[in-house]
Amino acid sequence: MAKVRSFKILAAVAAMVASLLAALVVPALKNVAFATGHSAYYNDNKEIVSLIDKDDIYFSQLDLSGNLAQMQAIVEVATAVAAFEQCYDEADYLEDDFKEIKKIFERCEFWCKVKGETTDGDNYYLNYSAFVESNLEKIAEYKDMADEYLTAQELFDEYVAFDQKYFDKKAYNMLSDTRVNPTAAPNAILNVYDAAAIEEVNEIVSQAKLALDALSLNRSDDQSIDDAYRISVNAVDEMKNEYSAKLDNVDRNDLERAVSAIEDYYAAVEGGSEENIAAAKLIADDLVKKGYAFLEGAEESVARYYSADKAELDDYTAKPKEHDFSDIENKSSVSDDKGVVTITATVDGAEINIFPYNAKAVVADNSGSIYKLNAENEIIGIDGNVSVAYCIDVSVYRGVGKWNCPTEIDGKEVIYKVAIDLSKYFTEYVENYSTWFDDKLKENDIEKENRENYIDAIKECVKYISENDTDAKLCYHYLGRSNIEGLVASVEGDTVIFETKSFSNFAVVKAGGRSVLTSPVFWLIFILALVVAFVTFVIVMACIKYTITFNTNGGSQIEPIKVRKDEYFIMPKAPTKRGYTFGGWFEDKSLNVRFVDTCMVKRRSFKVYAKWNEALTPEQNDIYFGKLREMLASHAAIGDSYEIEKGATIRLAKLVNDEIEVKLYLALNPENVLKETPVNVRAVSGENYSETPLLKTVDSVDAFDEAVKLIELLIAQYDLKETEPAEFDEAAEEYVLELKGEDATDVEKESATKEQLLDYFKEIRKFAKGFALAADNGEIDKDAVILRVLLKDDCVEVYLKGDADKLGVEKAEGALSEGTPAFVKICCDETFDKAKAAVKAVMDELGLEETGKDVDLGESDAKSFGYKLKFEE
Repeated sequence: MAKVRSFKILAAVAAMVASLLAALVVPALKNVAFATGHSAYYNDNKEIVSLIDKDDIYFSQLDLSGNLAQMQAIVEVATAVAAFEQCYDEADYLEDDFKEIKKIFERCEFWCKVKGETTDGDNYYLNYSAFVESNLEKIAEYKDMADEYLTAQELFDEYVAFDQKYFDKKAYNMLSDTRVNPTAAPNAILNVYDAAAIEEVNEIVSQAKLALDALSLNRSDDQSIDDAYRISVNAVDEMKNEYSAKLDNVDRNDLERAVSAIEDYYAAVEGGSEENIAAAKLIADDLVKKGYAFLEGAEESVARYYSADKAELDDYTAKPKEHDFSDIENKSSVSDDKGVVTITATVDGAEINIFPYNAKAVVADNSGSIYKLNAENEIIGIDGNVSVAYCIDVSVYRGVGKWNCPTEIDGKEVIYKVAIDLSKYFTEYVENYSTWFDDKLKENDIEKENRENYIDAIKECVKYISENDTDAKLCYHYLGRSNIEGLVASVEGDTVIFETKSFSNFAVVKAGGRSVLTSPVFWLIFILALVVAFVTFVIVMACIKYTITFNTNGGSQIEPIKVRKDEYFIMPKAPTKRGYTFGGWFEDKSLNVRFVDTCMVKRRSFKVYAKWNEALTPEQNDIYFGKLREMLASHAAIGDSYEIEKGATIRLAKLVNDEIEVKLYLALNPENVLKETPVNVRAVSGENYSETPLLKTVDSVDAFDEAVKLIELLIAQYDLKETEPAEFDEAAEEYVLELKGEDATDVEKESATKEQLLDYFKEIRKFAKGFALAADNGEIDKDAVILRVLLKDDCVEVYLKGDADKLGVEKAEGALSEGTPAFVKICCDETFDKAKAAVKAVMDELGLEETGKDVDLGESDAKSFGYKLKFEE
């Protein structure tokens, strides 16, 4: 019995020891296995972790403490930072740009850096999910910053595209140039460019674009990317200058082409063969006639602009031995365009052909000028019983320049007989052209004489001169500086005829003296006196300053400002009032009429009154933000009357919740809005607000109502349609309304039935399989997929191996863009044809040809297929 009891005691002790050993050893063994697993993870990842954990200090502490989830979080962030940096190859960027990108890398590593110790209870990355989420967002922000820097290739492409647009703009400016003929429509024949020149300009622009498109960014092995970019850009500049010079050298019309032909003829005479000289002469002779025809039909301003070219034509035609211009002959008489004046050249009483073929008379009425006054003063000094009826400026023009009529030919005196139809002259130059002086006479019951009265008075003057002993003449030539010359003159019917040797101002005299009330001098002195009095009054009034007083209605005090009439002023800084927001200045105490002037428009001092609105609570602010956001989002579609170019994006509104107020930026012209509705808005400038330059601050109920009206104005201006608003992120503090232009065919794409889409799918598959390579040249990857086609519920998607821009299609996105970066969406016949054309272009590029064999697709329910190169057997 004693032995049994001793055995039981020993067994109990053994059991206790075993339990104690189990309690101590098993956990230790588990910890060893646990630590061993973490150490392996630590060793595998400590290199990548060094990006954000200097010397992997904290990462190693996690290994010791066994926090695997936290370790994985640090590795995930470090891997994302490394992936971000690997997206950008230094070889692709200009040196200075990549330096800036590297600075972004450094900032990214700094902000993603692990901080704190594992023993620290506030260690923020122990919440590993928040650590990962916040840092991944930060990395995405830095990637957006780095993406703003373009590669050298992208910069070069932009440079080429800009120069291509330069030619469009230059051509537009050239072909719409109306500076020499402001009244003509653009591209009119008598404008700067005619039809032939327009065709030449458009052809040069097309050539320039093709030439620029053929240039590329070339880089040799020993070149830096900066040197390669500079050399390539210089090549673009040279090409641009070459074609720009071609545009500058385009002859703009028949006259300019005639001058160019003359210069070519002279060059041929200098050193060309007789055959070349004869050919150049034929061209020049033909174009010279066209050049003169251009001038004959041109307006005076156009002819004046081309006076230098006209001189070259005249010089060319002045060589009768070398050129035959028998159809351009001198003439003996000229008339004006309205048939008022006829001038005939005579020698010894016989008519003589002395006027150039393109000469004509030009008439102007100077009856209200100083010439008439001076001539009349001299004539009254000769005989006070006569006065000037008309002061007529007569001259002769040859083309665009005044022609000095010769006074003698072969030693014989040339006399010019001038016949003026007084009846026509009155109708064309007097009757419908009353002056301010004439109107004033009429206001004072001093009637302007009619045509019959004038002509009768002129005929009465002839009788008076013939019956009285007087030195007066019917007509005088006013030579300037109070120098007049009496002329031999007569009247036949309604026509006065006189003889002269030169041309300028001629006075036709009538019977009867001059009344002080009809004298321009009297009225001139009277008007000058009025002007002096008025100017004195204006100067005095302009010096007076008027005061604008500011009643702030309990707000901080504002000092008055003093402003002159019509002077622009700047309103002082807005007052402040605790617990309120400033609602603007008003002209009346009841705060109904808003004061929006920036110029003193009234000659009086006045007071303006401040309006105050109770400051919004955060809850009210959020409510207004939500209502305005919903109103904008409910009209997020362009109507039929407003178009956006396909692919283009316009920003119409931006809404910002600033906690104490809501800021609403709109694509409206602030100046126009203030003219239509006097609301409290202001203009904002800068690149970020170029599309939305109007700012409305919503800090009160009234301001909210005004914001609603402004959005309604935006909806009307851009013809926005009602849409179903998307779900909002309630935590977001901004909302942007941006609309993108879509092709009209996009609407048609949705109308295709499933049966039609299946037909498109089969046809494009059959079409692609109809191409093959005649022989394996060993240069093409036979495993490469060159075409992927997917049948969807609403379209057929086609992915192609090729350059999307060259193919004229969209760029692919997503997983299928790898290897097949070009994309066409088939949803109608038009897009199906576009896809076929793109497939053929890819096949042609790879050297494949249509086999001409009928392809048997067999029965298949497949909704996708990929096409690799095949070879004819």
